[in-house]
Amino acid sequence: MAGLLAIAVVGAGLTMARRRNLAVNLAVSAVVAMVILALVQWLHQTRGYIQPPEGTMALLPPWLLDYQRQTIWAHAIDIGMDAPWFGNGINAINLMPGADAPMPRNNLNIIPAHPHNWLVEVFAETGAVGAIFLVILVTTLCFKMARNYLHSHEDAMLAALLVIVGYWGSGLLSFSFWSAWWQVSYLLMTGLCLTGWKQRNGV
Repeated sequence: MAGLLAIAVVGAGLTMARRRNLAVNLAVSAVVAMVILALVQWLHQTRGYIQPPEGTMALLPPWLLDYQRQTIWAHAIDIGMDAPWFGNGINAINLMPGADAPMPRNNLNIIPAHPHNWLVEVFAETGAVGAIFLVILVTTLCFKMARNYLHSHEDAMLAALLVIVGYWGSGLLSFSFWSAWWQVSYLLMTGLCLTGWKQRNGV
């Protein structure tokens, strides 16, 4: 849902930036706002009863973001702070001391196979240096593709950008950054979109 929501927000924003029509932009903004409010209301109604057990982390309401992820992230960041500049080693966070400790009242480890957040994972494993450079790379790529779309008005460029946004957006809550099958799917889908754009432009 996070990935789809990110796609909807970015797609709507670029659509409004391209059209620059007040009536259309107001309508698109209203639809996006209603979708976000409906999603928040649904999460509250279906998960509002959740109470985090003692010994877990819940800075955000657990109906909005489950306490399991918040607990995993907190412990992953603690592990990362042991080697804050260059990290503890690629794809090694679940092998660090204490990672296999059981989470209170849950069948998960404190750090399962991965932290379910690529930014936390990259920080813990490659340090601030790796995390900062990756954030710069992803941000620069997104802004460059958004600018190209607004200049070219090519739908294939927009599709490629939304694939990128969906991948990195959903990765903030879900799969491991090092999962090869996710990376291959992401690269193939992005490549297909970009290939279509090049063909239409005679490149």
